[in-house]
Amino acid sequence: MKPLRDSLEVTIGLAIFSMLFGAGNLLAPLLVGITTGAAHLIPGIFPFLTTAVLLPLLGLIAMVLFDGNYYAFFNRLGAIPGKIALFLCMFIMGPLVAMPRLITTTYIMLEPVLPTVPLFLFSIFFICATFVCTVQENKIIDILGAFVSPFLLISLSLIIIKGILLHPPHLPTHTNPAVWFYNLQTGYLTLDLLGTIFFTSMVLGSLKEQISDSATPKTIALITLKAGLIGFGLLTLIYFGLSYLGAYYGPYISFSNPVELFSTLVFNLFDTWAAIIMSACIFLACFSTMIALAALTANYFHHLIADESVTYPQALCMILGTSAFISNIGLNTLLSFSEPLILIGYPSLIVITIANILHKLCGIQTIATPTALTLAGTLFYYFLW
Repeated sequence: MKPLRDSLEVTIGLAIFSMLFGAGNLLAPLLVGITTGAAHLIPGIFPFLTTAVLLPLLGLIAMVLFDGNYYAFFNRLGAIPGKIALFLCMFIMGPLVAMPRLITTTYIMLEPVLPTVPLFLFSIFFICATFVCTVQENKIIDILGAFVSPFLLISLSLIIIKGILLHPPHLPTHTNPAVWFYNLQTGYLTLDLLGTIFFTSMVLGSLKEQISDSATPKTIALITLKAGLIGFGLLTLIYFGLSYLGAYYGPYISFSNPVELFSTLVFNLFDTWAAIIMSACIFLACFSTMIALAALTANYFHHLIADESVTYPQALCMILGTSAFISNIGLNTLLSFSEPLILIGYPSLIVITIANILHKLCGIQTIATPTALTLAGTLFYYFLW
């Protein structure tokens, strides 16, 4: 049982890492390094890690305490508010916002090294590859943990290690207190708490299928928590490495957007293999998150929306087809519409997570009032401040 447990912890930890590490997670620490500077990098990265690692870790703990039941997690707000909150989260993470954006982001980032391929054909390829990896729901964690994540880590490690070994002398930079707030906000905008809450549900479901029937809920919870520490530990190491590269190389690189920063960095470090390594990092980072989101939203539609009147593969086809369609038309309009939902709703999600942890650990019942006050305050700040 012990070797199986150890193997599961590593595989699931790698899967958690790859689920969370998308394109934004690739670029954000580079920007943190640039704004902080090499001289102040160690203290400067901690505000970023607070919101990019600590908050998602709280989400994992909360979902372990709720045994992966995200319906019960949100239902503490009340039956109707809970269903609305859950639906909005799936709306943001699913085929109307996050998934189409992943397709488009991957295409834009890979466009310099791709042959002349229209977005329409690329989106079809992307959703077909996603379907192949997600149609067998019980294999998703294994695919992410045993195949996708190791290759992603290898690609990232090659860039970070060579970058550290060859880094130029750092240029002196002036760091003011506003930088710490910027780094805090940059980690906040990764929105990984949202992903962790739902991805943990997938992890627990997969773990229950693989582990012995004799395993107690406590055993399953401990395996998940240990796996989470592995996943978040890897995230922290990669964030440190990419921030280091941003701090040392950023001042020497001319770029108009973060996508150009990453590609220019890789091409400066590698010659012949630059395009391959950069493409591997970008594609695997986006593809791994796409797999997790597709499975999650298809499962939600299959069980809670369609009440199993459609099969999981049918739901998956509908989710992926909608994502591909939206990625090709009107995505900018949709993003401008969804951004307020994200910025207004995310602070409330943080409050819900903390309130649910306190409920499970300390028996505190209060959740609706602090959530409503947070939502009101965020609305006031966003629209009236």
